[in-house]
Amino acid sequence: MASIQELFEYALKSVPDAQHIHVRQGDAEITVMRPQRPAAVGVIGGGAGYAGETAVAHLREAAGETVKAPLVGVFYTAPAPDAAPFVTVGQRVKKGDTLCIIEAMKLMNEIESTHDGVIARVLAENGAMVEFGQPLFEIAP
Repeated sequence: MASIQELFEYALKSVPDAQHIHVRQGDAEITVMRPQRPAAVGVIGGGAGYAGETAVAHLREAAGETVKAPLVGVFYTAPAPDAAPFVTVGQRVKKGDTLCIIEAMKLMNEIESTHDGVIARVLAENGAMVEFGQPLFEIAP
């Protein structure tokens, strides 16, 4: 089992743009697909339209700090599937506020903000596997 995992990790690092990997050996075959990561979407100020879009674009340009994954695991935006997310784009956060959960080895690890600011972008998809050091959030001052 470890050799299969090592093979896929090597293949994904060797070809970072690969969307899927298919391996066949004898009668056994396996396909692993990388989850699609949609662009972060959000509107500030409660209203849709040009003003909100401009505010989000401004936040993206001003994003100075990036919160990165401190461990490998599954990224969750909320404490439960039916619960509201911990944070959304445009929300003000303070250092120490919970941003997300990363599940590793059946343990739920709360990831806290390392900076005060406003969430400019959510860079990981809910339920996706994240790697150590992978950017999760951009926080504007």
